[in-house]
Amino acid sequence: MTDKTSIEDALQKLLRLTEVIYESECAGYTVNWEDILAELNECISKGYAPSDTPRFAADLVQVIRQRAEYMQAQPELFRGFTSTGEAAEYMTLYALCKVGIASTEENPTPFIQAALIAVALNVSEHLRSALIETASSLISEDGEDEIPPLIDAGVLLLDQTGALSKLICQASDLVEDSTWVAHVAVEAACKSMAKTLETRT
Repeated sequence: MTDKTSIEDALQKLLRLTEVIYESECAGYTVNWEDILAELNECISKGYAPSDTPRFAADLVQVIRQRAEYMQAQPELFRGFTSTGEAAEYMTLYALCKVGIASTEENPTPFIQAALIAVALNVSEHLRSALIETASSLISEDGEDEIPPLIDAGVLLLDQTGALSKLICQASDLVEDSTWVAHVAVEAACKSMAKTLETRT
């Protein structure tokens, strides 16, 4: 297990932990490197980031600085964040994905949630759960193969084209389509009863 102080040491060689990197004037909160450090420690302890994350400290710092500057310049795009914790978590997860060391297939939940907050999307719990499940790697029915997720939570978090909003809108429209829902429900039921429904000769 990585010593948390090694992450702190890596950051302290590059910056002052008390340095404020983002300030939300409308919500009245700030984010400094101590907040980012806390999020990095949390990500490693929960498996969202690798144990050797300190090795990528310089790259992470560069990405986080750039993202913080962008957020500061475009405050209207990030109104979904209402606290230091939410903004710091978003910046940290974003940087882990951008640097390419995030574990999103095994742990898509925080990345999906951060992406939803970033674009201020309120979705039903059913859609949120479905989105997380779709971004998770699954094990085949025989238990031998790993099935890759249909979507990459990291890609959604990094996306700048509004793909997540479009995806949620399309899914919401389909859920309202009773014919489509009925078709999918019957198809799923048939699959679950495949052996029972087999034609016997």
